[in-house]
Amino acid sequence: MQQLSKLPIIPSISAKLTIIGLLFFAALARPLAQSLSKDTLAANQYVQQARKLFDADESAAANAKVLAYCQDARAIYDRYQLKNRQRAEVDELSGIVAFTESDYPKAIALLNASVQQRKQARPTLSDSTYLRAYRTLGEVYLKTKDYNQALAQFLLATDIVKKYPMVSGSVQLYTSLAVLYLEQNNVVQANRYLIEARRRLKILKPRLSAQEYGLEISVSNNNLARTLAEQGKYDEAKTIYREIIKTYPNKDLPLALYYNNLAKAHLELNQPDSALLYLQRVFTEKLPIANSPYENVVLRNMGKAYVQQKAFDRALIQLQAAAKSAAQLPDRKPLALVQLELAELYGAQSQWTMALQATQKAIIGLHREFKDGNVETLPPLGNVASPVNMLYALQTKARLQTQAFPLSLGKALKTYELCVSLMDSIRNGHEQEASRLLFTSRMYGVYEEAISVAHSLNQNDKAFEFAELSKANSLRFSLQNSQARKLVDLGSGEKALRQQVNRLQEQIVVATQLGQAKKQAVLDSLGGLLADAERAHQRYIKQIEQTNPRYYRLKYANRLATVADVQQYLMDDKSVLLEYFLGEKQLFTFVISKKEFKVLAISFDRIFGEQLANISPLITNLKSSYEDQTFQPAMRYWYNQLVRPAEPFLGDNVRRIILIPDGPLHKLPFDALIKPDGRYLVSRFILSRGYSATILAEASKAVKGDTESFFSARRPNAPADSLFLVAPFARGDKRYTISGNRDSLENLPYTQEEADGIRQLYGSTFSLSVDRAVKENFLKSYRRFGIIHLSTHAQADDNDPLASFVAFYPRESDSLRIWRLYTPEIYELDMSDVRLVVLSACETGDGEVLKGEGILSLARAFTYAGCPNLIMTLWNANDQAAKNINLAMYKYLKDGYPKDEALQLAKIDFLDTHGTNTNPYYWANFVFIGDSTPIYQAATSIWWYVFGGLIMLTALLVWLFKRKKGN
Repeated sequence: MQQLSKLPIIPSISAKLTIIGLLFFAALARPLAQSLSKDTLAANQYVQQARKLFDADESAAANAKVLAYCQDARAIYDRYQLKNRQRAEVDELSGIVAFTESDYPKAIALLNASVQQRKQARPTLSDSTYLRAYRTLGEVYLKTKDYNQALAQFLLATDIVKKYPMVSGSVQLYTSLAVLYLEQNNVVQANRYLIEARRRLKILKPRLSAQEYGLEISVSNNNLARTLAEQGKYDEAKTIYREIIKTYPNKDLPLALYYNNLAKAHLELNQPDSALLYLQRVFTEKLPIANSPYENVVLRNMGKAYVQQKAFDRALIQLQAAAKSAAQLPDRKPLALVQLELAELYGAQSQWTMALQATQKAIIGLHREFKDGNVETLPPLGNVASPVNMLYALQTKARLQTQAFPLSLGKALKTYELCVSLMDSIRNGHEQEASRLLFTSRMYGVYEEAISVAHSLNQNDKAFEFAELSKANSLRFSLQNSQARKLVDLGSGEKALRQQVNRLQEQIVVATQLGQAKKQAVLDSLGGLLADAERAHQRYIKQIEQTNPRYYRLKYANRLATVADVQQYLMDDKSVLLEYFLGEKQLFTFVISKKEFKVLAISFDRIFGEQLANISPLITNLKSSYEDQTFQPAMRYWYNQLVRPAEPFLGDNVRRIILIPDGPLHKLPFDALIKPDGRYLVSRFILSRGYSATILAEASKAVKGDTESFFSARRPNAPADSLFLVAPFARGDKRYTISGNRDSLENLPYTQEEADGIRQLYGSTFSLSVDRAVKENFLKSYRRFGIIHLSTHAQADDNDPLASFVAFYPRESDSLRIWRLYTPEIYELDMSDVRLVVLSACETGDGEVLKGEGILSLARAFTYAGCPNLIMTLWNANDQAAKNINLAMYKYLKDGYPKDEALQLAKIDFLDTHGTNTNPYYWANFVFIGDSTPIYQAATSIWWYVFGGLIMLTALLVWLFKRKKGN
């Protein structure tokens, strides 16, 4: 058999033809390939020229040339159907030019085409060339107020930045993210991204020219000042704006923006003369503002300044010019904001019809679908283009309706109802608690106006609803969210992401307190990690909300206590609830008994304002203010303002007052209010507190076994009487110094006596004292007990509530994180089975006071963790007095008294022992907050049940005997 390799090769006719054909086409293809190569080279050169010109010159003429280069290149690429990065860059540059020319639909189409071109050419998301397209798409959506799409594009860009940390454009990306959150009034998140942008700018500084770095710093500082202004810190914002203007090198459009922003800060402080000074410089320095997006803004603020000056004719001229300029822009928001200023102008002149018409035009401009010009009509809340600005527009409309039609306030009330609904929607969109708190504080005036209108209409149930909506809103949302997580399994991933956020918050607190703040890079880096962690958690949560309707319903359901709920769950014939709403002009007191409901209102005068401002210093210096006789008149005054108006409802049968304070009233020791007979209020009434009536009602539901209450236990039958006592500083010597940390903690020797006394009362006591009372041991054990008693040091931080902590035993080598239990850590505790936490430590009920939310105290953090009932301190506890009061209180608890009454009786015992005129510093700082239901059943009540049973049994036997005898 011949080998195949040796056979002669005899080509067939078809094979010959194939070879000839290939040679022919190769001959033809050579000039075609040469032409393709030549044209591709030309196209690439067009792209290079376009890119170079685009980076060097931002003028309209330059943009026209860029588009011409791109068009020539696109024609060549399309002719040969080429898909490459250069083809993608053509669409990207064209899209960015369209964006600068405010042609947003075209920009979106071109930039999306650019992304698709790149994916076909190189289907790798991490390719850094995607960054500019994603970032610009985000900015386009930001301009069109499509915040969800903007965030989605920005997040795709941040994924790239993580893989290419030194890529150009990362600073602008994080700045844009900051602006996005500023637009949504989420100042906390905005500030975190701004910090990350500044950190990256410092890293990139060696790669930038001095002028480039200076311009970037100006942009960064401008956004920093904006965040301060959003927080109401206008003086700080003004200082930064002045510094920007002082160092800014160019006479260009950004300088006009900085002048405008500085003027706006002056307008917020009602300083129109200063505002006009800076606004007029825009024109005297001939800055290129004409036909720019900022022209209407400057003119609008000039009009606002003239309104504040009451120069109405000049204001109208400026606002009409602003409206003409804004009408040229594709975005409807600028014109809507001008209409709001026109409404203010007309309202200031009592031209109500014109004012309401202007407001309606603003509402239409801020909505994507609503077109009804009838001033009687309200918009739907869906598809609002700019929620925060819509809120201002609706508030303006409600105010005008109140002023214009005092005989038909019902229209204003409906508008305020819509305002409050929109506020809830905006606030619920803020995942960070700090953002929700800030938003409520800034918009608190809406609640005051709404309550006032409802009260004027004698719709007091609605007024109470508004008051409850304003109370502890963020805490209520957090508790509701926490309970939703328990009822719906979100998986281990959510918990891990949430814990990572809290750990980073704690690390930032510790780094600041250890002095690492001097190493700003450390804090900046942690801030960037925190922003990323929060973003990852938000992504996870949003996905769950979209796929799990039950979780979404439980999380966002508006579970609000009504007056009827309060009367059902909280009231008996011997109780009255006093809920306060402290506005800017009026104090409202909601009085609820088992069968009655009344709203009382008093207007402020000069003395009220002075007394209100004096509460904090009076309490801070209580020892001396009592001795120098300044404390007593204040307590008489506050009795007259807060309790005396409700005396008609406080008959002889009433023994308990449940208090819901507001604002600075949270710091007031109600026990020490002085009645007309000279005695303290604690001598007449049992006093307890709540963050809101809703949260108190939820606590009461939990006691009654409601499994969907905010406070439903993990183990409904968990032992209520098991007590966990922690006393880290129960030593005989007076002070313990922690080397390395420069902390000096005074020991609390009476806590040892307190611990011994409690152990004698409670057979099931587990205690940790001195060196066993370390944080690690507490965290391992706390979930097994019904009562937790912390006899220790604590510190409230008014400047940063997250830095507040409870102290455990500090070993010599321990860092702050080992012996301090910070607020973020308390948030992560699971206290579902704990019936009572006693915080027998300094200032556990003290902290920063925020409108509506109350005191951001350590006690609040334990409520957040799931325990509805707490005993806290309003100021530094005296060691010996605390021991005496706590031992007496636990004795009364053991005897079956309600929690609040046990504390009241302990205080009365203290006064009986030490004298009724004993300085309230020693006894009035202890406050009970929560549901008062007894922990223990009174021993005497058991015998009454036995006795009653014997009587019934005897009666039954007698009846049977008589019946038998009768037969």
